Amino acid sequence: MAIEFDILKKIEGLPDILFKDKSGCGIPSISTTLKRLLSLDMDGALSVHELAEAILEDYGLISKVLQTVNTVYYNRTGQQITTVTQAVILLGFDTIRQVAMGMSILNLAGEEANKTAARVITEAFIAAHLAQELEGGSDSVINEELYISALFRRLARIFTAVSDPGFYQVLEQVERTEDRHGRVLVRNLWREIGYRLAGEWNLPRSIAGNLEGCRSASVHVDRKVGMLVRTASDLAGIPTGSVPADEAISMIEVAGKGLGVSAGKILEKLDKVVKRVEEASALFEGSIRYRCSRDALSCDKVEVEEPSKRATGGQANDTSLIPRDNDELFFELLNQMGMAASDTSIRVDQIFLLAVEILKRAMDLDNILLVLITPDRKRLIARYGLGEQVGLIKKTLSIPLPFESAALNEAFKTGQEILTTWDNVLASVTDAGLVGMMADRSVCVSPIVVKGRILGCFLMDRATEALGQRDLKKITSIRQLVVLATANRTMGV
Repeated sequence: MAIEFDILKKIEGLPDILFKDKSGCGIPSISTTLKRLLSLDMDGALSVHELAEAILEDYGLISKVLQTVNTVYYNRTGQQITTVTQAVILLGFDTIRQVAMGMSILNLAGEEANKTAARVITEAFIAAHLAQELEGGSDSVINEELYISALFRRLARIFTAVSDPGFYQVLEQVERTEDRHGRVLVRNLWREIGYRLAGEWNLPRSIAGNLEGCRSASVHVDRKVGMLVRTASDLAGIPTGSVPADEAISMIEVAGKGLGVSAGKILEKLDKVVKRVEEASALFEGSIRYRCSRDALSCDKVEVEEPSKRATGGQANDTSLIPRDNDELFFELLNQMGMAASDTSIRVDQIFLLAVEILKRAMDLDNILLVLITPDRKRLIARYGLGEQVGLIKKTLSIPLPFESAALNEAFKTGQEILTTWDNVLASVTDAGLVGMMADRSVCVSPIVVKGRILGCFLMDRATEALGQRDLKKITSIRQLVVLATANRTMGV
């Protein structure tokens, strides 16, 4: 039966509708966080710093990442992970980048995701993990590319389901009909939206080439990666019920032949992935409709409770989501800092990174900057930081030695925290607008001096409430642990 005329016209016009209003109901712009995660070079010297910074600048992402990494699948140490820096150190760059990217995709659905969008996003997560399982983890570079490419493959479907869930269901029905013309139209729709998304978001070629329907871009895709991504994306609809139960086993058998493995092995991997994904969010658990059984070569329907009526394993054990005052959070993170300082397997740069995160989160700072001395010991330059103005300061801040500022001289001579104003720190900055904006704001200088040698300092401010003596005591305790950790390590800075 031919599809109805009004449906046909809406299919043809949907791309223009989705992309027409970037400020409202159309395709949203890529988030700053997701853009930064996509652009990170995992082989770059600053990649770990940049990864932590990207996550820590997105307050809503911090708790989601910590919740996910504390699930049984990721954290098998039994040690609770309470900071992003700790997560990167324990689990590695690739894992945390994948978790953060996945949570950023999840954010596209908003706080109140409709059931259709929840199902499609769940399928994207299943596909991402399943692609890695099917590859077997033999190649870490391919493993990373598989996860990201499979996660993004059905991006056009995700946005359509988020924007118009009712019409997305109509499109799925058209895909299952015998109307070849209708199926081609829908396939072309995903391609058109995919191409527009790739251009709008400036997606890397390896990801754009794996977007559903974007075959002309697939010349940039590794052949093995492309095959595994397509297979994983097709199989991901089985646990959610998108693939009819009577078709599931035959689909698995076809996939098994293509990959050279048994159908039972694929079912085993699929079931393993589903359990892993369920732990990450109640949104995912609420979308799983079928369990796969290797022994019976079957997929059995399960009763699904509403997410609001149950607690997931990850959330139940995650104290990072429990509201706490800043003092409680500070002392918890201070304890972690103490353990890190005594663990000599943690590098000096990781200690600095951890200190910046703890101070930013626990003290509700607006800006915090790590400034370190150059190898020739002639000046201090900004190396890392968090905050709205940090990017501008990092580009231009360069403090010559000996210090021209009396406040800086006092801080480094006494080795103690002092409160001054930014104009005493920004004397070398040529950006008049930045100096004018920051000049009169109070700033704390926390000097890092090890065995009489200047290494650098932390610079921090808080606009909502000026830092006081009680705050300085907290800052001192963190700085002392940084000095202790640095003194106990042979690695230079």
